[in-house]
Amino acid sequence: MIKITQLTLQNYSAWDDYVKCHPNSTPYHLAAYSLTTSQAYSLTSVNLIAKQNNDVVGILPICILKSLTLRKGFYSLPYCDAGACLANNNEIAQLLISKGKELLKLHNIKLWEYRDCANIDEIDILKKDFIQTGKVRMILPLPASCEGLFNNFSAKLRNQIRKAKKNELSVTINSPPCIQEFYYVYCRNMKALGSPPHSLTWFETLKENYKTDINVVVIKRHKKPIAAGIQLFSGNNCSIPWAASLRKYNHLNANMLLYWSLLELAIDSQCTNFDFGRSTFGENTYRFKKQWGALPLALNWQTWDSEVIIDSEITNTQYFKTIKATSMVRVTLAKLWTLLPLFITILLGNRIRKYLSL
Repeated sequence: MIKITQLTLQNYSAWDDYVKCHPNSTPYHLAAYSLTTSQAYSLTSVNLIAKQNNDVVGILPICILKSLTLRKGFYSLPYCDAGACLANNNEIAQLLISKGKELLKLHNIKLWEYRDCANIDEIDILKKDFIQTGKVRMILPLPASCEGLFNNFSAKLRNQIRKAKKNELSVTINSPPCIQEFYYVYCRNMKALGSPPHSLTWFETLKENYKTDINVVVIKRHKKPIAAGIQLFSGNNCSIPWAASLRKYNHLNANMLLYWSLLELAIDSQCTNFDFGRSTFGENTYRFKKQWGALPLALNWQTWDSEVIIDSEITNTQYFKTIKATSMVRVTLAKLWTLLPLFITILLGNRIRKYLSL
């Protein structure tokens, strides 16, 4: 018999052990991510764990987030690309989801944003929904050695990495001031992109909770941070949720050295998959990630409505069409954001970022 309960502190270790062994897991599925949302942003989690004969057979992370309009929603998960159910089979997954929908009603919450993704063995399969929406995670299957990966790159990419190494750039990993140095680059990059940054507390808490499952890499020129990235691990899987570089130093190829350093660390940690994160098919970020050899894995984000629990599922295509319909507003707000002084963008970001689920 399968028993489904809410995650408690006593089950954290069993939860993480299951996540790290599941082929479709992400670092966001680890208990450290829920702890970070709770400690940094005071969000509530109602994570579900399924057991059979005292063995974990499935998990479902759920975070309760309040939007800027003060409407609460379930998210699996916020601030990341994929955080849906992991289970031994589809039957167990459906039991967990059904239990989640019961909790949706119990908490008097209407909507649940469920960020699912194709199975890892479906990588590079161009499904109909994928072609229509173009929203994917870019995954690079890693070889056993850094030399093998480097030799598979194009001559242009290898030259860009070599050039970066000749430009008096240094690489630091998990140094004492690494989070502050990362944040220096990150906030400036987010301002240029027209997007509110996460708080410094978010990243400090993330570093503390992920312990040995996180790397913070900083590229410097004359001791000044000019590119930086955060790398999270889950078993053999590695994700890069945040990476940034200062545009005025693009000619030094600091960003190329950053990603090469992150890839080296992933291979040294015996990872088999390197997740470059979400992209839109054919756009600049997609092409940047593809040049490293990354392949698309289709995203399948859905929204469920507790008031119409059977017929309310919104397909991936419909979901991203809804986002696209508001894109003009987003573009306008982004342009205005770039005009604000840096300290204002940081101050406002600290206040509003927790309410933005993407």
